[in-house]
Amino acid sequence: MLASKRVDLIIKQLRIVLEQVGIRLDEEMREEEIQRRIGALSLETIKSVRDTVKGLIKDLASHGECNTSWVSSKLMEFTDIICIASGLLKACSNSLKESHDVHIWRACLILQTVAQDLEVIANAHRCLASNPEMLARDLKLNP
Repeated sequence: MLASKRVDLIIKQLRIVLEQVGIRLDEEMREEEIQRRIGALSLETIKSVRDTVKGLIKDLASHGECNTSWVSSKLMEFTDIICIASGLLKACSNSLKESHDVHIWRACLILQTVAQDLEVIANAHRCLASNPEMLARDLKLNP
């Protein structure tokens, strides 16, 4: 639940940054256009997250439980991806820090905040993945 709320905030923050640089997010894009803009690896990562969430929901809905070792492995997989994304955002922010443009300065601040939020999510994932009992309890409480 906490990660979900952080992700919602991250989406809002990234929307602000993208709009400031002139990218409109209201338009519907085909998969080919999305892949061209963000790359094949990023698109496959998004699909993997979507498929994992769908699988988790399906297991919880049909059995009332799921395989915690599978969820742990997926959490660690996503943690690695989150850490890479956080590092890239920090590098991007650091490369723009010297600018005196107010829009770029705001974008840097938002990117730093998003990177920190991603690190919090990654740490929570590591904690849950390393503690199967807590993960199983959390899944039963928050289906």
